[in-house]
Amino acid sequence: MSTETMTSSYTQFQSMTEDFLKPIAALMESGRSTLPLIGMKSDHAEIADKFEAYARPALLAALWLQTAPNENEELDREEIAKWFRDAMIIGTDPNNKEYWGEPTNFHQLPVEMTILVMAIDAARDWLWEPLTAEQRQQIADWF
Repeated sequence: MSTETMTSSYTQFQSMTEDFLKPIAALMESGRSTLPLIGMKSDHAEIADKFEAYARPALLAALWLQTAPNENEELDREEIAKWFRDAMIIGTDPNNKEYWGEPTNFHQLPVEMTILVMAIDAARDWLWEPLTAEQRQQIADWF
C-alpha cells in the first residue's frame, strides 16, 4: 500500500468518524451519563440499554480522539472527551441519579463493559489520564 493511499484512507476514516460523532455530540447533555435512547427496549435490562447508549459512542469517540487533529474539524476534541469522562464518572457514582446501576446482568452488560475498556485504552490520554485517582477507583469499583 502506498503512502498516498494510506494517507487518503486515514483522512477518510477521520472524516467519517467525525461525521458519525456530530449527531451524537448534539445529544450530549452536561450532567447526563448516557445519550437518549430512541426505539424499543431490548430484552437485556434497562442497565444494559443505558450503558450501551454510552459505551458504543465512547469507542467511536475514542477512535476519533486518537487521530491527529486537522484544521477542518468541526467538533472540539476537549469538549467531546470531557463529556465522555464526566458521563463515566456520573454513571459509576451510586449516589447520582444518572447511575448506570449495579452490573448484575451478565448477558449483554459485559459486552458493553469490554467496549468501554477498549475505548479507555484507545484514548487513554483523553479519557483516563485526566481523571483523579478517586475517580479512577470509583470507575474500577463499578467494573
